[in-house]
Amino acid sequence: MGADAVDRLRMAAPMWERETWPMGSRPSGLRGDEDLMDLHGIFAHTPGFGTNDTDGARRRPDGQRLSAKDLAALKVLGLDASATKQDIKTCYKRLVRRFHPDRHGGDRRYEASLSAVILAYKHLTREKTLAD
Repeated sequence: MGADAVDRLRMAAPMWERETWPMGSRPSGLRGDEDLMDLHGIFAHTPGFGTNDTDGARRRPDGQRLSAKDLAALKVLGLDASATKQDIKTCYKRLVRRFHPDRHGGDRRYEASLSAVILAYKHLTREKTLAD
């Protein structure tokens, strides 16, 4: 292919034969920011971003954003995003009593569950995630 043929193709298809639309308009199916999900919290402090319904499950009633680790720790404790520090503490104590080896005559079957509960509690209290 010669230089003239390459120039003709380049000029004929400046957008690689992709459909384009005028600035400010969108094709059907794209609605804007409500279709975007900020899974990693990059835009968590941007006003007006992340107000869609899927983000609501990742926020406390006071608007504080929860990370995926926070939500996983809450799930281990059997709590949701609206849990307070007192809820976390109460649930932690109840689960430690339930899974502690002394309660099961030294049986180590529940050791993994106990470790998961302890790690979840430490994460939630160390991160100061759920300030009242």
